Amino acid sequence: MSLINSGWLRFQILMERWQGLDFTRCNLSPSDLGLDDDEVAIPAPSGDRFLVRVFEEMTIQPSDKVLDIGCAKSSALRRLSQFPFGRATAQRPAAWAQRNR
Repeated sequence: MSLINSGWLRFQILMERWQGLDFTRCNLSPSDLGLDDDEVAIPAPSGDRFLVRVFEEMTIQPSDKVLDIGCAKSSALRRLSQFPFGRATAQRPAAWAQRNR
């Protein structure tokens, strides 16, 4: 990880803490949740400026719906809430799979 990326990550974590949020840090491994480390990836936030840029290019209407599958901590859903979607939903299949073993 470059020094710039490392500094940006630290800044992001600090800002999240200040807001009482935690989208960036990951304190658990998949095996801590009873899942296979080879089949489940450690979550990484996807609700960043690049995602916002993609949705800014779209014409979103209140009748539109969006579903984030594999949302981890729902950072993308947080960003999507800035747009006029009629409904924005997130689903974590790994959590569902663990409950339904």
